[in-house]
Amino acid sequence: MYLFTCIVFYKLYSSLQLRKHITDLYEDLRDGHNLISLLEVLSGVTLPREKGRMRFHRMQNIQIALDFLRQRQVNV
Repeated sequence: MYLFTCIVFYKLYSSLQLRKHITDLYEDLRDGHNLISLLEVLSGVTLPREKGRMRFHRMQNIQIALDFLRQRQVNV
């Protein structure tokens, strides 16, 4: 139930704040750009991001987001 609530919240919040329509959570978060954008809106901090579309760049973006959450002591 908690995961479902988080997914619904993320879809609503991203639609309103990021001006992006989220349809499939897996597809929309897999490159890390939307995840970094969400963290930037919630925290007010600008995060670096990789601009490429290769697998390495996607993984690097996700790692940036996870490192930011760890730095803020958020349990993932």
